[in-house]
Amino acid sequence: MRVLYINKRMTPGMIAIKIGCSRRTIARRLKEFNIQTIKRFEATRNELIGLYVNRRLSCREVAERLGCGSWTINRRLKKYGIPVRKPTGQPGRFEIPKEFLRDQSKSVYKGKFEVPKCVLKDLYIDRKMTMEQIAARFGCSATPICRGLKEHGITIQPSWKRRWLQLPEDEIVDLYVNRKMTVAGISEKFGCSRGTVEKRLIKHNILRRNTVGKNNGNYKGVTKEMKRLNVMMSSGIRNSIKRGKGKRRVKWLSLIPYTHKDLIRHLKKTIPPGYSWRDDFINRKNILQIDHIIPISAFNFSEPEHGDFQKCWALNNLRLLPRIENARKNARLDKPFQPSLLM
Repeated sequence: MRVLYINKRMTPGMIAIKIGCSRRTIARRLKEFNIQTIKRFEATRNELIGLYVNRRLSCREVAERLGCGSWTINRRLKKYGIPVRKPTGQPGRFEIPKEFLRDQSKSVYKGKFEVPKCVLKDLYIDRKMTMEQIAARFGCSATPICRGLKEHGITIQPSWKRRWLQLPEDEIVDLYVNRKMTVAGISEKFGCSRGTVEKRLIKHNILRRNTVGKNNGNYKGVTKEMKRLNVMMSSGIRNSIKRGKGKRRVKWLSLIPYTHKDLIRHLKKTIPPGYSWRDDFINRKNILQIDHIIPISAFNFSEPEHGDFQKCWALNNLRLLPRIENARKNARLDKPFQPSLLM
């Protein structure tokens, strides 16, 4: 105990973890063995700023100089509101680069992200930069930038007055089509929003890569016509089965060759063992779900007359699956499938 506590300078908590007991047990043993407790380490804020911020020493190096553990230094940094650097050595996301600050002491050492009014006014009004571009320069999201503009009384331009960003559209198309970069990666590269990149892709008649199934029914990767048909079919089937007969089911029934009774008869045959039609599908939500054996993302159609639409919503492609199994299956194919229309 004396070796661990005095020679190795371990705290009671660290000794308790090493031996496998509680901290209170270690405290009692120290009292029984008449080992004088070491005074709790207290580092001043100015010392930590001088070593950690100005001299850029790590927590371990600061701890070695002050004679304590790195955990203690980390806790003191959070206590004094000093931004803790990431393991890569980069500053935290709320630390402002020095070249954009006129009065550094007002913002760097605060717990929440704050940009001075003069900096926001210079970037947003004088240089005509967007909130996303300012956020990309400071390494944060656009939310704290928008909050700072409101707090400092800087007028935010409405969406219909915001200027059209001059972005290299050919380079955006090359990054998305040839280099297979994501929309999020391209928006981060140019300091704009994802919607701005999507508008440029739509302008050049480039469809988003299909993400249906990967994002739990995110239809951004398909055409508007395909999305409209799928939403019409899924909502029509769900409402007609769970709410009974009604006028709403007439429209979707006109697109397929089977009837309402045929659909119910087929789905009842696909109920997994141990589940009930009324208890687990009609009355309880999301216990059983209608699954496409060949996922929707594998098809390509824009009109009900296309063969892929009929194959997608055919009875032999529909079944009931438990919610967990349906989530695990996702949009995987059991065997290769080629849609009738080329992608």
